[in-house]
Amino acid sequence: MSPSRKAATRMKGKTSKPKTRKAPAKAAPKKTKSAPAVVAATPKAPPAPKAPPVIRTSAEIHAPAHRVWAALTSPDEVNRWFTDRCEFEARPGGRVLFAWFGDAGTLPAYVNPSRQGMAAEARVEAWEPRRTFSIRPTARWPGLVTYRIEDLGERTRVEVVHEGWPTKDDWFKAHEKGWTEALDLLKHYLEKPEAEFDAYLAKVEARSA
Repeated sequence: MSPSRKAATRMKGKTSKPKTRKAPAKAAPKKTKSAPAVVAATPKAPPAPKAPPVIRTSAEIHAPAHRVWAALTSPDEVNRWFTDRCEFEARPGGRVLFAWFGDAGTLPAYVNPSRQGMAAEARVEAWEPRRTFSIRPTARWPGLVTYRIEDLGERTRVEVVHEGWPTKDDWFKAHEKGWTEALDLLKHYLEKPEAEFDAYLAKVEARSA
């Protein structure tokens, strides 16, 4: 037998398995840095407008509410402690007049700095007897003035609120002081004997002259 035939005989019955190549391992994906999140800037809200200035002053008076109400709304009573001439129509829409006659007047200089006399007119805008009323000056004084009366039995709390001021200028500051001292006059008028009140009023006028 020839060598070639022997080799062929040996190969019979043998099946050669094809060699398989291993697939190359896949490389792990590279980690990429994410871009930082962009946060939209929140626009700043504009500052809230400032509330207009308001004068608030109050006093607690040892007198019944009906006496305090009369002292604030009866022309004869108002003339006794606050003005030289008062007109007061006690109703919504009613006319109000406060007048001072200069050096002979009852008010100190902080209300009447010229001491030459002046007058202020107003209209009644709200009216609740023995509780509250509001007047709106028609000239000279700005805004709305509201008087509130709280009955505390033998005592009465009085509050004055003066609105409508554009700024805290010198005119505002003069009224702020004026309303405080006006309620002080009212308190003395209702709590003290007549002679004692007159003496107190004379001192106030002398100090303010």
